[in-house]
Amino acid sequence: MYVDIDFWPSDTLYHILNLPSVKKQWKNDSKTVLVIPSFQICWSIEACIEENDFKLQMPHNADEIISWMKQKNDEHHVSVFDPSNRGGHGSTPYGMWIKMREGEIMDLKCIKSNRYEPYMAFHLCDDIPPFQECFKGYGKNKMTQVMHMRRTGYKFKVLGGGFITHFPHDESKSRLLWNEGQDIRDNENGSDEERNIDWTTYKRGQVDQLFAEFKKWIENEVPDNSRTKLCSDAATDDFRLWVN
Repeated sequence: MYVDIDFWPSDTLYHILNLPSVKKQWKNDSKTVLVIPSFQICWSIEACIEENDFKLQMPHNADEIISWMKQKNDEHHVSVFDPSNRGGHGSTPYGMWIKMREGEIMDLKCIKSNRYEPYMAFHLCDDIPPFQECFKGYGKNKMTQVMHMRRTGYKFKVLGGGFITHFPHDESKSRLLWNEGQDIRDNENGSDEERNIDWTTYKRGQVDQLFAEFKKWIENEVPDNSRTKLCSDAATDDFRLWVN
């Protein structure tokens, strides 16, 4: 499993991943990636604190979380994880996932953005591209790993029945460092030259510079053996970078 530490797995996820039909996927194709849909239970940490008991709010199985999503009331604010970051999880077909059987596997037809950063299960083997250790702290680590795996021929599929849920918490030190400079970009007018700002003095600018270099490297140096390709209308997200 490739997942952040602040996510809780559904009760049956381990069981589903060990079903003979699922293991057969990896036996037949060691470069199979199973996307695990991810959810969140609160709009904000403040909303969860008001409920007083995180544990009781965590959904246990697919039927429960689907029921919570349909309720849309004050008790349950379940949604797709990080809905403001559409590129991050927008390629996962949640509408189709809720209809899938436990252990059912469906091909992901294409990816809508290079910002796609799903949580995944895959077979641990020597073929896995190395994790880029330069992306430390917050930002771009999952994105670049997915880009690299896709480029080297990993086939992305969606797993039915299992899921993970974000456990709400205060912003980490890494996230606070990442946020520095955002108020300047949001409130100031004029171009970077006019403002005379070097965005690489901020953590996000430094990471974006590394990402731009990584993207250039992978396009020029890594043969494109992708089997799950970008969609024909995939979003161009480079305008989001803090560097040119």
